[in-house]
Amino acid sequence: MRHDLHVEDRSGSWLLSLFASILSVGFAVEAWPRGSTNVQRLSGLPEYDKANIFSRMTFYFFQPIINIGLKRTLTASDLQNLLPNKINSENGCKSLSAHWNRRLLENGTHNGLAAPSLFWTVLQTQFAAFAPIMVCRLVIIALSYVLPLLLSRLLTYLQDYEDRPLSYGITLACAMFLVSLVVALLYTYNRYQMFLLSIAAKVALTSMIYRKALRLSPGSRVKSTTGEIINHMAIDADSWGDSYIYFTNWIAIPVEIAVALILLYRFLGWSMIAGVMGMILLLPLQAWQAKVFETIQDRKLAAMDRRVRLTTEVLAGIKVVKIYGWETAFLGRIKNLRDKELTALRTIGIVQAFMSIIFISSSLVISLITFGVYAQWGGPDFSPGTLTPQTVFVSMTLFAMLRGPIASLSEATTSTISVVVGTRRIQEFLLREEVREDDITRSRSVPRDPQEPLILIKDASFAWSVSTEVSNDEADEHDRLLPTHGLQQAPESVPALQNINFSVSNKSLIAIVGRIGQGKSSLLSAIIGEMYKCNGLVQVSGKLAYVPQHAWIINATLRDNIIFGKEYDEARYKQVVFACGLEPDIAILTAGDLTGIGERGINLSGGQKQRVSLARAVYQDADIYLLDDPLSAVDAHVDKHLWENVIGPMGLLRNKARVLVTHGIHHLKDVDQIVVLKEGGITEHGHYSELMKVKGTFHKLIKEYSVGGLARRTSQRRGSARTPSNQAGSDLHAQTSTQDASTSRTSSTTLGFENRSESDSASSDEIATSENESSFVDEGDGDVVQPTGSGTADKDGSKHNEADVDTGEKSKEGQVGLGTALVYIRALFMTILMLFILAQGCLVGTSLWLRHWIKKSEEKQDYGSGGSAPSVNLFLTVYALLTLLYVATSDNLLSHFWPVNRFSSDIATMDDRLPNKLFDLLYFSFSVASTLLLVLYNTPSFIIVVPFLLAGFCIIQVCFMRISSAMVRIYSVSKSPVYQHFSESLNGISTIRAMQAQDRFIQENVKWTDSMASCFLGYMTSKRWVEVQLRLLSTVVLLFAALFAVLDRSKADPSLVGLTLGFTLSFTEEVTSLVRIFCDFQNHLISVERVIEYMDMKSEAPALTDVLVPPNWPSQGHIRFNNYSARFREGLDLVISNISLEILPAQKIGIVGRTGAGKSSLTLALFRMIEAANSHWAKASDNTRKVQVL
Repeated sequence: MRHDLHVEDRSGSWLLSLFASILSVGFAVEAWPRGSTNVQRLSGLPEYDKANIFSRMTFYFFQPIINIGLKRTLTASDLQNLLPNKINSENGCKSLSAHWNRRLLENGTHNGLAAPSLFWTVLQTQFAAFAPIMVCRLVIIALSYVLPLLLSRLLTYLQDYEDRPLSYGITLACAMFLVSLVVALLYTYNRYQMFLLSIAAKVALTSMIYRKALRLSPGSRVKSTTGEIINHMAIDADSWGDSYIYFTNWIAIPVEIAVALILLYRFLGWSMIAGVMGMILLLPLQAWQAKVFETIQDRKLAAMDRRVRLTTEVLAGIKVVKIYGWETAFLGRIKNLRDKELTALRTIGIVQAFMSIIFISSSLVISLITFGVYAQWGGPDFSPGTLTPQTVFVSMTLFAMLRGPIASLSEATTSTISVVVGTRRIQEFLLREEVREDDITRSRSVPRDPQEPLILIKDASFAWSVSTEVSNDEADEHDRLLPTHGLQQAPESVPALQNINFSVSNKSLIAIVGRIGQGKSSLLSAIIGEMYKCNGLVQVSGKLAYVPQHAWIINATLRDNIIFGKEYDEARYKQVVFACGLEPDIAILTAGDLTGIGERGINLSGGQKQRVSLARAVYQDADIYLLDDPLSAVDAHVDKHLWENVIGPMGLLRNKARVLVTHGIHHLKDVDQIVVLKEGGITEHGHYSELMKVKGTFHKLIKEYSVGGLARRTSQRRGSARTPSNQAGSDLHAQTSTQDASTSRTSSTTLGFENRSESDSASSDEIATSENESSFVDEGDGDVVQPTGSGTADKDGSKHNEADVDTGEKSKEGQVGLGTALVYIRALFMTILMLFILAQGCLVGTSLWLRHWIKKSEEKQDYGSGGSAPSVNLFLTVYALLTLLYVATSDNLLSHFWPVNRFSSDIATMDDRLPNKLFDLLYFSFSVASTLLLVLYNTPSFIIVVPFLLAGFCIIQVCFMRISSAMVRIYSVSKSPVYQHFSESLNGISTIRAMQAQDRFIQENVKWTDSMASCFLGYMTSKRWVEVQLRLLSTVVLLFAALFAVLDRSKADPSLVGLTLGFTLSFTEEVTSLVRIFCDFQNHLISVERVIEYMDMKSEAPALTDVLVPPNWPSQGHIRFNNYSARFREGLDLVISNISLEILPAQKIGIVGRTGAGKSSLTLALFRMIEAANSHWAKASDNTRKVQVL
């Protein structure tokens, strides 16, 4: 044996030293802090923008947040300074919108050309940032394939170590370590850059969707429900979340495969052609999968859209659904849509399972074919080839490296298709019609000439849409959610208003009257620009304020709802609050006007919401006020107060131009002019006395709906009505009687019988009936209903003691409990676990058999280059059988596993991601365990490293889990304000546009979107942080494994070393994947946790009970309340307190009281929408608490 010192070969050492020196100098220069100057420190730059390249590559800039997370539970505020300025929603939207608008001008549909592709527009916008990422990816590929070459040299050195010094072997081991270290740093850094680009695309698209929604024309809003638009943001834009990782694969994967094939040719010669042919055969399957997946994905998204739309509508009208007992019917419809969605998901799972089998086993099958051909004909002149450790294990390493890109083809295909499909849906949305700003000539200033009108409409006609291509589905009122003010009635281009001549002077009060559906609200919509102008002239001079018929409330404090973005002026504010009659309501609130009134004003009654909406408009101090029936939801005395202090001739708005749509006739004598609409046209206009003298349409309306007219109409209807005994208890919507009309005509006498309860049901679902009372229940006085305590009255009189704004979802703390995991995992069976064990055993068996084959080949016994063909065939047969058994077992495993999707709920995470993560978790768990046992069996000395390795991985995993669960919850909760603000804006889009508040709402959307993106980026950064730690630790493992082999070179078996190092490389990757997937799986379990939490919420009484009632029950409408009390939920004050009341058959009861006194609460009690807090009420002498809820 030649001594190591006799041979001096330092070329490798010099190159290694030069490489290490360059890296050290570069890191030393870059490690100098960037934020050292006062200007930089005070500039408030995000942490990433201030970090140097070393901090970015090692994610050291994120270490302070890790330290905070280890000390306490992280909050959203800890993550708000992470988002780089270049990718925030404002900058991203500005850049993408500029490219999109330029593409529209070049290829827009207006010039007859095809619409531009939004997908390619996004890629074009981000190309400058994408190009360096792609170059870096190619460098990573080049360095990655240096490792097999170094492994080949190391194995050659171990075979002929006498000719090389020990330093050469150590140099090779250190070179493998350094290359792996650089690859690990570059890989995680480059992956992070891809995520930054993906987030930039996501937030830019989200902002574009929101801004487009604010510009949608009425006709376009008919075609888009709130749920569909939110889906564009929550699903379609979210598909870009990790898109660039897969986009780079389309360039990187062919390059990676080409490099691997070149190296395989070096080791296997022409025999590798067999493997290439095997891979070529996979390409048609890839194309088939792409086509099938795109079709199924479209089907799934369509079914999901319909389900979300219907679910949203049911939840929005849940009270009506429950009162009428429609739950079963709607649940059936939702279940049918969900079944269609699950069918698509199940098909996707089957396709994914099939393709996963193909690509997971591809490298194994290809290596079988390649080694078989090489063993038979791989030698000179097609003689049998000799399998050496360098040939086999370097080739095996190359085939293993090929497995990644080949498997990624499937993932890249499905992900890219999802992004393309989602982006195409966004593109269709962005190409929809917008409001035409030039339809109305606007001026923000009031004309100097007092005789010049502020509003002038001359010979104008208006339509809701310019397109007649509206399907019956799109025009179906039941499927529409957006408040389109009549779009359902007139979705086509037929003018809804014709030949309108109308003007409004300063300080004038004009009333617009007419029967239902004659165009009163449409006229206001035309003034604010919500309708298409077919012809004529429209001029508006001055600032507009708009009060919609159905009050729009934002999820904020009562004060914020009133000031609506304006600067707070205390004197003006108090004046407005008094004028709108809100002082008594504010006085009973826990935090006064700083009390949060909930989403859609859920804590307010209908009348309170209407007064808040009016107060908002009054506080704006506009020049023109468009009031769409603002008095419809208030009591008679409140009506009087608002007229005298706000709207009327002596009110706060007396010096403003006011256009009032009203159905009440009691204030018409006080207005300056009355405009009568009929069938979309103005038939009469003038003062009250003038119109009464003309005795036209207005005169007929007044006579018909005066008190006497009401009495005659009512008596005529009752003459043909049912008998009182059959009618009692079932006629909830009876008309107002003569006796009651004389008492409350100021609040109930309306034109056209546009029933006030219709407005109430849309806003607060209050049902007030007062027909022919023989009994009178006053809820505002005494012992029937007495509100107690302080708090915010909800729409049915419920009291809330919270002073905070409802911020949506609440986040738990800590890690997900074991019970949550068991609830999900118990959907699996022992069969799946056994199949995992069998599949992994077959995979390990192929490696052991191959190593045995190599050893026999080197000994040149009865096979190999010196043996017979039957001997080679024997080894090939056994190897093939093991391979086929692995493939068959994996196929059986996946066929058992994918139906777990049936367990999933309607959450996308549980549908798509969680089953995949669970499969990966089990796969890598068994893979790591089997690999570790194999390595320890072949290299016992490696056991020295294992404890330190496992300890390091466990510490990293524990640290990551301490923060990742909190970050996932923070991100989940951070999405709620975005969706809520989005939905809120869509519901109030007419008010926002009328008051020119688009810019402020866009800035709020930017704030919430950036906050959500920062929380998402925090989570993704934590994943890259743990990944770089794991990869760095893995390179240390590789270093020790190689050093052990070099130091023990005299005893080392090259085939064992090749097998060990090959599995060590895969082992480190598998452990890294295992830790990451385990954390991802636990984080995804939060979705299960949230569903379980929802399922465990206390529900209403069961639909079926043991108590049987007669078929004809109830036989008569006999109702008795015995000391009845009720609250909306545990912990809240009583809304009905100790009421005792008996209603005899055939009696008609009127329920009256002040706003928030509990009228609706009593009605809800009759339907058991709320349960009794004590005692009970009975119907027909039976205790209804024992009867099933229908």
